[in-house]
Formats: sequence, C-alpha cells, structure tokens
Amino acid sequence: MKLKTTKFEFLLELIAFVIMAASLAYMIMMEESLPQQIVTHYNAQGVADQWGSRSELYKVPLLGMIIYTFATVLQRFPKRWNVGISPEHKNAEKAYRYTKDMIIVLKTEIVIFFAYFGICTANQQPPVSFFLPSVLIITFGTIIVYMMKVALAKKEGLSPEARMEQKRKWLP
Repeated sequence: MKLKTTKFEFLLELIAFVIMAASLAYMIMMEESLPQQIVTHYNAQGVADQWGSRSELYKVPLLGMIIYTFATVLQRFPKRWNVGISPEHKNAEKAYRYTKDMIIVLKTEIVIFFAYFGICTANQQPPVSFFLPSVLIITFGTIIVYMMKVALAKKEGLSPEARMEQKRKWLP
C-alpha cells in the first residue's frame, strides 16, 4: 500500500529537520566555549552525577538522528506495520494513514525532546524537573490517541453483522 505524503506530514518532517539542524548548529557554536570536562548526566534532583569530554556533547543529537532515521525507514514500509487490519478492509487506507501520521508525530516529538536535552547539555544546565514525565505523557498520549483512531477506523469498516459478532466475543 502506497500512502502519499500529506501537507501535514510534510510540515512535520520540515519542522523536525529544521529543529535537528538548528540544535546541532547551536551545539557546534557552543562547543568552543565549554570546558574540557562537561556534565553529561543529571540525576532526578537535577544534580550532576556524570561528566565527560566536550565531544560527548554530540551523543545526544546523534542518538536523536539515529532514532529519527530508523522511524523514517519504518514509515516507508506500511506492509510491515501490525495495524490489525487487512489491506482489503474497507477502512484500511484510513487506518494506515493514522499509523503513518502517528510515526511522523512521534518522530517530531523525539526530535524536539533530543534537541531540548542537547541544548541543556550545551548550556551545562539540567533539564526542567518535569522533563521526563512530560516526555512520557506526550509520547504515550500520542500513541494512545492514534491507536484509538485506528481502532475506530477498523470498527467503522465492519458490517452490522460483524460488529454484533465482535460484541458477542467480548460478552460473558
């Protein structure tokens, strides 16, 4: 199944690319002003608990780019996604579109999270205390919203008889 790129998807891809490039450029500009040893990790209280060389500054954006690239490759092969709907289903394209949108939204969120964390590292400042809970809530919230959209698309494409059969499976 070939899904065309929508304006929404193109815009999110563009935003993610610009944020990746801008955060990397910022880190390159900041590198010379950093001491030889920099803080590379903060504990839950925001206290530095790990140090490393300035070159470790690039681990954060590199990891973000690796995850972004993996997700980009994944989104190119919709037949590999476990959407729970056969390609012949009435609303299969809708379900696959939602899944592709979810991947692109998650990619953009991940880029934003890694850019923020990289900039914090370049500034030698701990991230805000609610950073990790925010990342988890936003990421899992996105997954839940799009999974619900896929489930509704699957349900909408069923005939009334198939819906009744599905309900009977769940009733005691």
